Formats: sequence, C-alpha cells, structure tokens
Amino acid sequence: MICSLLRERALRLGIPQGSVLLLPNGADTDRFSLLDISTARQALNIDPEACVIGYVGTIFMRDAALMAAAFNRVTEHFQNLRLIIAGYCPFDLRPLVQKPECVIQTGYLGDRDLNATLAASDLFWLPFSDSNANRGRFPLKFTDYLASRRPIVATQVGDVAGIMAEERVGLTSPPEAEAFAQQTMRLLDDPGLRKELGLAARQLAETRFNWDTITELLLALYRSLPDTHGG
Repeated sequence: MICSLLRERALRLGIPQGSVLLLPNGADTDRFSLLDISTARQALNIDPEACVIGYVGTIFMRDAALMAAAFNRVTEHFQNLRLIIAGYCPFDLRPLVQKPECVIQTGYLGDRDLNATLAASDLFWLPFSDSNANRGRFPLKFTDYLASRRPIVATQVGDVAGIMAEERVGLTSPPEAEAFAQQTMRLLDDPGLRKELGLAARQLAETRFNWDTITELLLALYRSLPDTHGG
C-alpha cells in the first residue's frame, strides 16, 4: 500500500497483516544532479538574491487556495520573493495572489529544466489541506524534493507528516495558511538551517527512500508469502 490510510483499510477488510506492505515511492537520486543554486538561477534568469519557493506538479483547488493565502502572508515580509510552480498544474495561481508577478508557472518541463528549476529553489512546499484525498496519498513530489537537497515545509496531513516528524528534513505546520507561512518565513530567515535540513533530505533520499531499499522491501514480502503453486 502506498500510504498508512490504505494499509489500515486493507487490514480492516480482513487481509492478513503479513500480506500487506506499506511501500512508499522511492527517490530518483540519479535524475537530480544537485546543481549549484547560483548556476541554476543564472540559467533560468532568476534574481540570485531572491527568496525562491518551489512546488512541483498538480494540485487540488483547496490546496491551491491554501498555497495562495500562505504566499500572500509571506510576501508581506519578503519583498523579493518568488514562487515557482514547475510542471503541469491545472490552476493558474496568479489570480489568487496579491502579487501575481511573483508567481512563475512553467508548464511542462523536461528533466534537464526540471532539475535546474528545483535547484534554483531555497525550499519546497507541500501545502496539503486536511482531506481524505490528501490523507490517502503519498506524493511523488515529496521524494523529488528530498533528492534535490532542499528543505521542505509541509502541512501535518498524511504520511509525509509522520516522516517529517521522524526525520529532520524540514518544518511542518497545521493545515492553516498563517501557521504554514510562519514556518516558511522561519526557514527563509535562516540559511544555516536550510542547508542543514537540505543535506539531511538528500541523505534520506539516498538511504531510506533509495529505490534499491524500496525494492528490497517488496522482494522480502514476496519471499515471505506461501507458494500457492507448489513450486
């Protein structure tokens, strides 16, 4: 199962515990080449002095509203702020924010441009509202963030919140715009903490969320199951 919520439901349905495995997404550490932040910003024509928040991919409307409200709050304290939404996103966030000129939505990106965009960010966002859809998922963007060696600010929703509590890779908040903005501003104000958490994030990507580690968990489950074919 991809997340704890689905695992618990499977167990409640009577599936034997030994046959149910919590198997999250792995981190693609080969895909992200850890570009220097200044090099990445130069390639993308982004102000080297800007504070840059990154987000990747699609988003639910309720989460987009949370993101926009938090961004509005952070822009009150950081004048030179950018929010980069990389890849396909179904909503145009700019009409929702007070400073639309500070939001960059890239649309689809190839691997090279995505790598540069992530490397240009100071931190990443996971602004999930408290909903069944968000509790019952494990966002692939989370492991992309880990692999990119940047800290994460996430709301306390779903399995990501538990991982963030166990591992020092970022900061969490309740799923409220003000609290989320406060944790973001705390990180933006502290470059030393960002570096420390970012290094821990990459380490986690290379160990606990390495695809070899994830694959071995799955193989161990297969080996533990009875042979029903008499082989």
